[in-house]
Amino acid sequence: MSKKFNLEVDPATLVYYAPFDRRQSSSVKLSNTGQKRVAIKLRTSDNSLFLANVTVGLIEPGQVKMLHVRCLPFTFDANKQYDHKLVVLYIAAPDDQSDAAEIWKTVTAWRELTIKVEFKNEPEPAPPTPNLLRICPVCFLYTPELSGHSIPIISGLKCKYDIYNKIFTLKTADDGSGMIRKLRSI
Repeated sequence: MSKKFNLEVDPATLVYYAPFDRRQSSSVKLSNTGQKRVAIKLRTSDNSLFLANVTVGLIEPGQVKMLHVRCLPFTFDANKQYDHKLVVLYIAAPDDQSDAAEIWKTVTAWRELTIKVEFKNEPEPAPPTPNLLRICPVCFLYTPELSGHSIPIISGLKCKYDIYNKIFTLKTADDGSGMIRKLRSI
């Protein structure tokens, strides 16, 4: 009875953003969703442009392997149509072999997954930030969760909440000497 083997890739497209005069990295998750061990081999459309931490390997059933792909600096031409891709070849690996490179020397048929590569001539968008506002227990004004705030609550004073030390402090607004007094700890 033959066991099923399958490999999934996430994401299916890698996106690199301008400027392209620096190295950029991205990650791909390879998941063995089958019941049999899988041997993988990575091919790229341009070996001088893309580097990966894994070129051949084995993935056990139910396991995940992270593939880190680095795009090296290059001169981007906005008028050129780029058609780059990474191809993950995979087969059901024999149980008696542990060297993936040796397995691939005799393989004549395989399955493959294609990971498209896109180049966007725009800056990388900022990651979304969650709404981290809460009410400050000292001055009862909304404040960012991670950085505290400096909204005057009493003439000449600013409230500051230090989340790492869990200390509320009052600081004079006009005096840069850092006159701080501990109000209370929680």
